[in-house]
Amino acid sequence: MTSTKTLSPPQAPGRPRTQGFTLVELMVTIAVAGIILTVGVPSFMSVINGSRLTTTANDLLGDMAYARTEAMRRGQRVTICTSTNTNVANPTCTGTPWTDGWIIFEDLNRSTAFEAGETLLRVHEATPGNITVAGTIDVATMISYTQSGNTRLFGLAGAAQGGTIRVCMPVTLPANNARDIVLDASGSGRAAVIPQDLGGACPAP
Repeated sequence: MTSTKTLSPPQAPGRPRTQGFTLVELMVTIAVAGIILTVGVPSFMSVINGSRLTTTANDLLGDMAYARTEAMRRGQRVTICTSTNTNVANPTCTGTPWTDGWIIFEDLNRSTAFEAGETLLRVHEATPGNITVAGTIDVATMISYTQSGNTRLFGLAGAAQGGTIRVCMPVTLPANNARDIVLDASGSGRAAVIPQDLGGACPAP
């Protein structure tokens, strides 16, 4: 007796048999992706926010160092003041928070205001996004460097200038959601950045 075999229909050349995922494989893949997102996204946001905070703090600290150097090099008072109109030809000191931007200029008459005949040295536009920058009373709107590199308030024999400028984001990632730029209270002109954990808030420094 002759046995018979059932043959599969021939496949078209160049078209290999396709295989899909089983339901179990798909569920495992989704579960793994969920775990990666749960762990990875907060970490990623922490890095991004921390980088933005550090960049802004370093921008201001760098401009403070530049102003101090220029004051000593030029033998003249050099002042940084807050300004909302940094994008115009002749910006002014506007007495607003540091968040709005700032300018650096040669302050020939030690008035801590940019006036006709004085040289504009550098400008910095408003800080991006939800970053706030605010200072304590003596450094709320300006910092002024003498030719010796010290910080002084108004006039030739102004009092020593010091205080804290806080760069902050209202977030909990990273935990240290602020950077305090502390200007030496003795008026030496030295400054340092100190990270702060403010629990996601941005109170005044």
